[in-house]
Amino acid sequence: MEIFVVVVLAGVVVVLCWKIIIPGLNQIFAKPAPAPPAPVDPPVDPPVPEPPHVPPPPVFRWVPDAISRSKELRSKPGTCDEMRDCFYGAQAHWESSDEGDRDANRSLMNELLKEMELLRQAIGKACGEANMPRYF
Repeated sequence: MEIFVVVVLAGVVVVLCWKIIIPGLNQIFAKPAPAPPAPVDPPVDPPVPEPPHVPPPPVFRWVPDAISRSKELRSKPGTCDEMRDCFYGAQAHWESSDEGDRDANRSLMNELLKEMELLRQAIGKACGEANMPRYF
């Protein structure tokens, strides 16, 4: 019977060691678990610098010159070539401008169109209707 008690006690010691003491010792002497990795932010593109602000060139600075030249040619007619050059120069500037700029300067552009029509009629009177410039 003594052997039976010794065997039972030995079994109890083994179970205690296996279930309680060994895991406890492992916790005491175990290395700490590594910290979870920090969340990684997605890569951020460097900010794109904005282009330097360049003020736009003076819009339609040629219009007052074209209007005054047209008035001058109508009051004191020049040669047919001078009047046609004035008309076609204003027309070329008009065609090279964009619609937004024309809208922003609508009153000035309307004055130019009226002056171009008057100059066209003056060319027709001075040089003959066959030489009148055509509209764009």
